[in-house]
Amino acid sequence: MIDDPILATRALQEAIRDQLEEMERKRAAVERGIRCPISDKVMDHPVFAADGYTYEREAIEAWLASSGESPVTKQPLEHRNLVPNHQLRGEIECWKEYEEDTKSASLPETVAVPSAGRGGQDAMAAIEVENVAQARWTIEAGASVPTPPSIPTPPSLASIPRSMSTR
Repeated sequence: MIDDPILATRALQEAIRDQLEEMERKRAAVERGIRCPISDKVMDHPVFAADGYTYEREAIEAWLASSGESPVTKQPLEHRNLVPNHQLRGEIECWKEYEEDTKSASLPETVAVPSAGRGGQDAMAAIEVENVAQARWTIEAGASVPTPPSIPTPPSLASIPRSMSTR
């Protein structure tokens, strides 16, 4: 545990920022894998083509209407048959639901983190993460952990019933 409340707050803020950046990198990697190589849009009806790649049905059908080569490899295609990629379609549906859920989440997830208060007393700092892009600090009433200038000062918690503020 870090005894200096300012250092503890900064370390916690940096750890949160690192986790949010890592989550965004992973989200971006998943999204790249579910985008059509032709339209660069998230696919709704993914299909396999003869080149082994998956495309959005509408995009590859339009491509094949004017070309006999792979949009990715530029090599001639052995045939123009398209096979639905049911596995990827299910994964895309799950991803879309997850994305929608994270955008419309109404209840924040709270993580309590111990930090040192005045006179060696421990105080609990709670971080409420409402979505990947923002983090807001709330400090239990009476805690002396300073709020860094880059984070908005939380409203007073004195009006919150004790049972809600000590989760």
